[in-house]
Amino acid sequence: MNNVFRKVAVAAAAMGTVGVLAFGGQAAVADPLPFPTYVGVGSDTTQDVMNGISDVLAPLVGSYNATGTPYIQTRSGGPEFTRPNGSGNGVKALAASIVGGNSYNSVLVGGVPTTGNIAGQVDFARSSSGPANNGAALTYLPFAKDAVTYATRTLSTIPDNIPLRNSSPSDTSSLTLENIYSCRTPLLDAATSISYSVGSDSVNTAAIQPLIPQSGSGTRSYFIGQIGLTEATLGACVSSRSNGVQEHDGTALTKNANIVPFSIAQYVAQSNGVVASRLGAAVVKEIDGVEPTEGVVPDLTTNADFPVTRDVYNVVESARITPGNVKYDATLTSIFVRTSTTPPSVCQQTPTIVQYGFIPIGVNCGVIAGTAALPTLP
Repeated sequence: MNNVFRKVAVAAAAMGTVGVLAFGGQAAVADPLPFPTYVGVGSDTTQDVMNGISDVLAPLVGSYNATGTPYIQTRSGGPEFTRPNGSGNGVKALAASIVGGNSYNSVLVGGVPTTGNIAGQVDFARSSSGPANNGAALTYLPFAKDAVTYATRTLSTIPDNIPLRNSSPSDTSSLTLENIYSCRTPLLDAATSISYSVGSDSVNTAAIQPLIPQSGSGTRSYFIGQIGLTEATLGACVSSRSNGVQEHDGTALTKNANIVPFSIAQYVAQSNGVVASRLGAAVVKEIDGVEPTEGVVPDLTTNADFPVTRDVYNVVESARITPGNVKYDATLTSIFVRTSTTPPSVCQQTPTIVQYGFIPIGVNCGVIAGTAALPTLP
């Protein structure tokens, strides 16, 4: 976000403007300058919509992309630390910011990466998945809804409408996403009676070669759960290309045999030119006979009736939004947490949420969805 864009966004916010400013081009995507008061990191899925919201709320709120330079600096004079890529890594960075000490891997010290201290450097984590454990240290606050499907290349022969799960535990030969990502082969498409082989991306013979986003991706964990699998039961043929498959980057689909989970909101925003396109030849597929999108470019929208949807969140330290706690921060609370009378600042940006392909969630925006313990840190 360059300084010119930042100044215009601030002026617009002062006049009561909501949503992303329309310049007839893509929103700025560089890391925020000047340093924001409240810093967010994490999810690739929600980085662009939170960039758009942050542009309206700047310089109070700033959001750092999941990818870019290897290291980021979020405070003037603060440490340079590894850019958190994905929901899980964003939550880990938030946790390390809370606990301090040498709890983050890695921090540049004298130009050398090492486990280091990032206390106070992160205020919220973007997450496309909900709480992963029981605990109270972190609070998950939803602000929009996304839909998730699978994507293939335009010329791929992999069909639409592949069911998420098997009809029964013994059904190991039907063409389903569960069987594909379990690496069972061959699989029969009941609709066409065509049989498909499933195999590794490193071997060019299989008709379907499944890909999965990088570790730490919220979309990865959500998709695996939706198809009835876990990290432990994911098939050996499923490839992240050594964590080189960045979520929602269609250029990862280098073969017509590739298939990968994909955020429909990201597909919409990239298709409409709201953000720089990483789609390559990717197309998103229908599930249960429901199309993933409605309308046409540049007015494409996510189909609110799509059967596979999820809330997306901003995650904060629970103590900082708890009145009476010594850490309580009224401004942070006003940004993310709904009260009985007032929606938080993030939830007032409905036009921006829609522009970036997400579905508004109305009065549920900013209502605490759950809490979690701090993740394990180095």
